[in-house]
Amino acid sequence: MKFFGQVTAAAIFAISLQAANITVYPGSSWTEQSTAGCPCNSSINGNMPRNGTGSLEIVGPRSRFALGDVTSFTTNLGLLSNLTAFSYDFLTSNLGSAPPNSYPIARLHLYDPINMYGSELVWENAETGNVAFSTGTWQSYNVFASGSIYRFVNFYIGPPPSGFGIRRTFNGPGPADAQTVQSIAAWSANTTSPLFNEFANGGLNQFGFSAQTYVVGVSLGIGGGATNYLGYADNVTLAFGNNSDTFNFEAIPEPSTYALMALGLGLMAARIRKRR
Repeated sequence: MKFFGQVTAAAIFAISLQAANITVYPGSSWTEQSTAGCPCNSSINGNMPRNGTGSLEIVGPRSRFALGDVTSFTTNLGLLSNLTAFSYDFLTSNLGSAPPNSYPIARLHLYDPINMYGSELVWENAETGNVAFSTGTWQSYNVFASGSIYRFVNFYIGPPPSGFGIRRTFNGPGPADAQTVQSIAAWSANTTSPLFNEFANGGLNQFGFSAQTYVVGVSLGIGGGATNYLGYADNVTLAFGNNSDTFNFEAIPEPSTYALMALGLGLMAARIRKRR
């Protein structure tokens, strides 16, 4: 698993413990990957700092800021069955026209190379309502430990199994539903007791995932019904096995900060020369 953020000095020690704290500045590993026709103006900035100087600002509607290529599914962060942690901090500043209880939505983007289709596992508080809503307050949420994850199937490559379609439900199971609300561990479980028959022709497990399904990327954003929504996210933790990465979004330092850093380094160098 490779990430391309800038690693802080504190992360050098953390790496030896198989955990990395990665500082993500604008223009690094996380990028805007929203759907066509959206404003696409979410960004990493200093408008609402969580830790340090910044955070990820999410502007609706249809905003999606992602690690990995979640539009053409060309990246592989690790097997879904090997995922051991997924959490983040979030805040809603302005609901706009978003549904009540809306926080920035967290998605795991998946690809099943055996059955050749992509899916999203989604935590969306506006649908599940399992986190108390408070405007202007930072909160933390353990998505991996949650039992409130639904699946959104967004495309299929090749002849689809009988009944395959773009469906989701928040109260299933039911006879017309392709999915239900589960934990991530339950979604990835490769068991033999079928929940629905929709994917039977594809040889899938009861949740429609083969054992080779992997995480293409992770994204934070807001949906199409959230005009004028404004929210923030930070400190995204993603782990596969014992390898854990926490992404801290930070604004680019001001030129004056760079000047102070350069001055400090110059004084240190001068002091070292003087001691010789």
